[in-house]
Amino acid sequence: MLTTLYGQKVRWLADSGAAISVIDESKMPPQVRGKLKRLPVPPGFTIQGATGHIFPLRGRFELQLATNERTFVHPVYVVSGLRAGAILGIDFLARFDASIHARSLQVTFGAAQPLPSDSYSAVTTRQLRVTKETKVPAGRAVTVQAIATAPITTGSLSRLTADREPSSGIS
Repeated sequence: MLTTLYGQKVRWLADSGAAISVIDESKMPPQVRGKLKRLPVPPGFTIQGATGHIFPLRGRFELQLATNERTFVHPVYVVSGLRAGAILGIDFLARFDASIHARSLQVTFGAAQPLPSDSYSAVTTRQLRVTKETKVPAGRAVTVQAIATAPITTGSLSRLTADREPSSGIS
């Protein structure tokens, strides 16, 4: 998604698998560096990529992202070394009721949802590891049980596979 970030064009990757929205510090326009209000970051918070790499965190800021149709204001983490440049995570996509249209490669948005009063709690996640892979026969119900060692306020189950015929669904 192409936006204007304080006068500079920035292309964002809409990534529903990313828990939070992040931008590489090199994409931040020079005229706003040091001028934006720093937002709180949870104690001990780190940003880890899909490969396990931990990105150096530079801060968290409320950014204004403008498209031709709309301006979005949202808290975004600034990191160093993010090859993708800028990622809109599920925090942004859910808050602005995004629909990703795979065929046309378009993203549309609904009404904005307010942030919780402690705005970083909505994006705090803990790691979820799959310890056993099980094939589920077609037509069988599935219950997934997990034990959280810490509160999970946002998260996703990235992959659930089942043996099934192509036309059947999982209920």
